Amino acid sequence: MFDFMFWFLYKYFEKKNGYKSVFQPATFVTLSVGLFIALGFALIRLFTGWYVGSFSRDYETNKLCLAPFVLGFLAVLYFLYFKPQAARILLKYQEREWNTTANKLVVLALLIVPLVLTMVITNVAVHLWQRT
Repeated sequence: MFDFMFWFLYKYFEKKNGYKSVFQPATFVTLSVGLFIALGFALIRLFTGWYVGSFSRDYETNKLCLAPFVLGFLAVLYFLYFKPQAARILLKYQEREWNTTANKLVVLALLIVPLVLTMVITNVAVHLWQRT
């Protein structure tokens, strides 16, 4: 699923900007994986009431404590999609046409659906656990 998204975005940026970079598609894949992780955290919060990733009630402290995890996550995913892996993914999908409506909808859904679900589930969880 994420390989497909990487391939589509790689082809999109290649066509749009005229250069072959693995950083931009890898960053979008990282964003999408992060949204799915946030969806998992929202589900945990909905069912248990526990707010995952909170070290204190202070926003700045939480941001500083989580920054190394986010940067490490970005680095790991970047190296997963580094040039040798990117070449393997591009070879895997080379026979497919990238600029189709179905491909655009799949990539858009991989970005939008987890975001919307996370917002809705978090909103429900906040209201549910405030009453108790």
